[in-house]
Amino acid sequence: MENEIAKAKDTLQKAGYYINTLYHIEDVQWIYECTDEQALEILELAMDNDGTANQIIEEIRYHAEEMGLKHIER
Repeated sequence: MENEIAKAKDTLQKAGYYINTLYHIEDVQWIYECTDEQALEILELAMDNDGTANQIIEEIRYHAEEMGLKHIER
């Protein structure tokens, strides 16, 4: 299974995706007693919300500006 995961990560990375931070249901189950389904729901709620998305965009902006990159007006 780990070989399949490594291949999938490699495929995604080659396609331009950032794959170094992936969360797993075990990240939730390390802290809370819950089923796999509950853990996945918690991950979905944590990741698929405006607060998380906005924080990531702000961090992208911050680091791009620190690198002196030109902002594209859209």
